Amino acid sequence: MVRRFLLLAACLVLVAVPASAQSIWLDREHRPSVLGEVLFPSFDGEDSTEFPTWTWFITGRFPVATSGAIVIEAPYAHGDFGDGEFSADGSIGNPYIGYEYRPHPSGLLLEAGARMPLMEEELIPFLTGYFSDVDRQDAFVPDQLTLRLGLHYHHAASADSRVSWDLRFVPTGWVVTDDDGDSFLEDSELFFGYGGTVRYEGDAVRVGGGLGGRWNATNDGADFGEASFHQFDLAADFLRGSVRPGLQLKLPLDDGLSNVVDMSWGVTLTVLP
Repeated sequence: MVRRFLLLAACLVLVAVPASAQSIWLDREHRPSVLGEVLFPSFDGEDSTEFPTWTWFITGRFPVATSGAIVIEAPYAHGDFGDGEFSADGSIGNPYIGYEYRPHPSGLLLEAGARMPLMEEELIPFLTGYFSDVDRQDAFVPDQLTLRLGLHYHHAASADSRVSWDLRFVPTGWVVTDDDGDSFLEDSELFFGYGGTVRYEGDAVRVGGGLGGRWNATNDGADFGEASFHQFDLAADFLRGSVRPGLQLKLPLDDGLSNVVDMSWGVTLTVLP
């Protein structure tokens, strides 16, 4: 059962594509912030998953001058599918480093960055991390250098309106780094990510929802529905002050993903020094 499930998941991965390189719930205020996320994917029809089967993301956002910020993200995945041929294993993912330019609290936000190809070629952590978050699948693909250029329109919350929202369009390129013919993709690829989020930002609670998708623009022979995937997000964090615990829920919206994973839920911790 476990072996069949893993082989099915691996086959579906071959037609999936990446989008974002960082959490869509990362704090956008011009202040230092650290976001820790622990996600638990719930695999469809799979009753052999054992604890810990989880994915970690630690993301730091550090202001530069009056309008810029450095963003760094470190991913890690560990899966445990019980005894047998496929057992427990873990690996670091592909870390991200980027720069954001945001001249005003509300308005255009530009970002550029890259994921370094440090993911090990291990099946269990690859599948665990890949299916934990549709928006950050590129964090767990071996032998790929990911280049990202993002354009956002961000509306910041204010004293008059506690609602913030963000629209994004994110071209992303995969560059094959392994030239021995054994890499995940034979050729480099270009993808277009898109989506939006809305969040209410109160003093003691912040709660929001978002829809994200991405399309493989270089997938020959596939229509838009076959070459795109989408995910719905819900997130909330709580308490006043500089430490805010929270929850996340991620729901895949396409059959190609929902046939493998029902959902991914998690806990978060935002620190605002």
